[in-house]
Amino acid sequence: MHGDLHPANVLSGPDAGMVAIAPRPAWGDPDLDTVDRVLEGVVERAESERRIEELSVLVPGLSPDRALGWCRALAVLIAVPGICDRRHDPETEFLVSLARS
Repeated sequence: MHGDLHPANVLSGPDAGMVAIAPRPAWGDPDLDTVDRVLEGVVERAESERRIEELSVLVPGLSPDRALGWCRALAVLIAVPGICDRRHDPETEFLVSLARS
């Protein structure tokens, strides 16, 4: 797995492909690397599911069910800053609801 895969670590590569840069190699489920891409700025479950489906076409071997499971597992950790600041913005509310589902 890449270990630090987020939008800032993906560049446009040759032939309009994408290239992941600055890896922090780790041993684990590669579907974990999808979490930041799937959840960044999302406020509705349908959008997160659309992003997972989009990635599953682009990434060989990606399991949509495992990717969604990782998103659910990590959603509360991603929501912590909003929870601590007592924000009730749509993104924080979505992350909390996703973690509860």
